[in-house]
Amino acid sequence: MKSWRFKIMPFMALACVSFNGIAAQPPRPTPSYSQPQSLSSNLNQKRNPWISPSLLRQYDPDKLLHTWDGKILVDSKNLPVVLKNNPSATNRPLSRVVEFIRTNTINDLPYVPGEFTCVEFAVALHDAAERAGIRCALVGMDFQKGIGHSLNAFQTTDKGLVYVDCTGGMRPVPNRNLFDTIAYIKVGQRYGRLPLEIGAFDPNRYERYLYVMSLWENTARQEAMIEMERRKWESDFAAFKTEVEKFNIMLAQNPALEAAEDIQKRRQQLEAKRKEFAKRWEDIQTRAGKIDTQFRRLQVRYDQNPSPVTHVQLWW
Repeated sequence: MKSWRFKIMPFMALACVSFNGIAAQPPRPTPSYSQPQSLSSNLNQKRNPWISPSLLRQYDPDKLLHTWDGKILVDSKNLPVVLKNNPSATNRPLSRVVEFIRTNTINDLPYVPGEFTCVEFAVALHDAAERAGIRCALVGMDFQKGIGHSLNAFQTTDKGLVYVDCTGGMRPVPNRNLFDTIAYIKVGQRYGRLPLEIGAFDPNRYERYLYVMSLWENTARQEAMIEMERRKWESDFAAFKTEVEKFNIMLAQNPALEAAEDIQKRRQQLEAKRKEFAKRWEDIQTRAGKIDTQFRRLQVRYDQNPSPVTHVQLWW
């Protein structure tokens, strides 16, 4: 019987992406992206960061962005955020937005706490989209607990308002395209992200995010069940091997018993057990392969702030 084993992949902190879980052979990554805590949007601070009058005089008051509670929106360096809008930019279809997201390199930039965080990613994407002639909004949101987050929005001509989050990670990762995501926001619910290809199928219905998350949970449950079956199989097979070894030792010590009827019957029983174990293992392999395929389709799971969203604000 061909040797085949599940492989337990160790947790590896690769920037904000971690790979863990139990995989069928060949091992598959079960990536989980953990959103860095934003240090930049200041949407959830009790007071606005101190900004000197001399600094404010360097900015056009009409271009300063104000949050829902009257604060000036600042970046991770506590400098006022100013968007570079293009008067000629227009709303475009989702396909054009997705093409732009795929080809821009904002997601390749490193996340640097206190210097380049979610608000810088969002502002950079906004300005790049406007330069490309695509109307884009900066989005800020608050959570019931934790620090706020910044991302982007596009008013597409065919799918309506679509949120996009290209916030990258703190270290290089194998596939930075996974940082290009469709975002799902619903006040009172947790914030969600899906890989671009999966989210673009249904980009502005929160139910799409919930559906994909249910697939993750269901697949993970199946994986856990198969892992339990694998461990049971290994335990049972170890006992079976001991049984076979004892039988072989007995025959080696008593060759004359080889032709005995009860020995032949016992040999047949052991062979039947061996076939049963092979069948069980093949079934485990088959189902593990299907789960592996499903995980590959789902690509990656993003571990966001689980606290419900309380406020959402857009600046065009």
